[in-house]
Parts: sequence; C-alpha cells; structure tokens
Amino acid sequence: MDKFDIFFEKVQNAAKVAQGKFFVQSAEGRDFETEEMEGEDLFGWLIPNEFIPEFQKEWMSQKGISDQWDDFMTFALWKKVGNDIQIIFRNADEY
Repeated sequence: MDKFDIFFEKVQNAAKVAQGKFFVQSAEGRDFETEEMEGEDLFGWLIPNEFIPEFQKEWMSQKGISDQWDDFMTFALWKKVGNDIQIIFRNADEY
C-alpha cells in the first residue's frame, strides 16, 4: 500500500463513522506528506449507506452523475491534530 492509499483508507474510515462511503471526483490541493502517508483535500460525494448501491450504479456507468446527488457533494478536508491526520467532511454548500 502506498502513502496515498493509507490516506484514502483514513478518508473511507471517516466516511464509515459518518455511516457512508466517499466517492472522489477530484483532488483539491493543500498537499501534505508524513513518513506514513500523503494526501490532499478531496472533493466528491459522501453517500449514506442506504443509497450506496443506487449511486454506485451511476458511478460505474461512466455516463456521469445525475443532479439528484448534488446534496451529497462534499469536501474531505485533512487536519493535523498532534501527530495524527484527521478527516473532516464539509458539504460543498458550506465551503
């Protein structure tokens, strides 16, 4: 597992705590690197567990994501707390 994979696993673990899954659309910069991991702020969709199968069908279709999912557009922002990197989700409307 490379350094970014370790970071992305942390993002997905934070999404699980929020009872969902994070689907990345783009990387947004504000990079960091530690000895264990590297990453940056991400933009995408934080989809609640009950909607994952429906969303995943669109995600896998490569036809684009419909507007019905706009309310779930979210930034996954990293924050350093002591020696740890934490993930904070912010709705796109709030950022």
